[in-house]
Amino acid sequence: MFKAGELTAYKKEELKDFPWNTEYAGYYLSDIAAIISLLPKDPCDVLDLGCGPGITSHFYALRGHRVVGIDVNTECLALAPGKHLNTELRPAFVRHDYEERFCKELFDAAVFHDSLHHAMYPEAALMTAFEALKPGGICIVSEPGVGHSWSQFAQKFARDNNVTERSTPPYKVWRLGKRIGFELVAVYPHFGTLHKTMFRTEQVPGLLRRIAHSLRFSVLSLLLGKWLHGVTVLRKP
Repeated sequence: MFKAGELTAYKKEELKDFPWNTEYAGYYLSDIAAIISLLPKDPCDVLDLGCGPGITSHFYALRGHRVVGIDVNTECLALAPGKHLNTELRPAFVRHDYEERFCKELFDAAVFHDSLHHAMYPEAALMTAFEALKPGGICIVSEPGVGHSWSQFAQKFARDNNVTERSTPPYKVWRLGKRIGFELVAVYPHFGTLHKTMFRTEQVPGLLRRIAHSLRFSVLSLLLGKWLHGVTVLRKP
């Protein structure tokens, strides 16, 4: 299930050159690079849940993985085939609501990149990933953490476009995943946020900017901060 705005909130003209047309390009690419590093090193079958215009799917495919991307927004999916640079490794794209079951034990890895926080029922989306994974498969979740749903941008975007915007920190992801049957592999700092605090502190909101600037890459910020805004890796037993 999804809010109606998920079908209309993201426009072709805005996504055609994404992420290269935004000042946050470095943020997104840092995050994608971290996910690629966490995927299995050998080519495998990857399910990209909430793939949007297919940016992430294509990066995973260029690494050699066999990728299927799913999303409910047809305008986004229409852009996806044109994003790829190597026809031999072209991902497949399917219109599907990731809060509904998709397949059973076909994939070695499942990824939520900047998509699970739009789910009306995150547990249902995680269950889709769980069922799609083979035993031993991993689920990588990289989402906005604590404070996202409170931000003026998220509240305005949700209100204007009739979409869900929720905070999805690792401790919540792990709590839901454990209930489904996942095991916790690890929680890592969010590399997009590390990119901001290192290179683009002006993109971090006021108080958080001052805290991030003072802590930078301290042990305390990495150990505590990753549970509030990080990347969660789960495994299906």
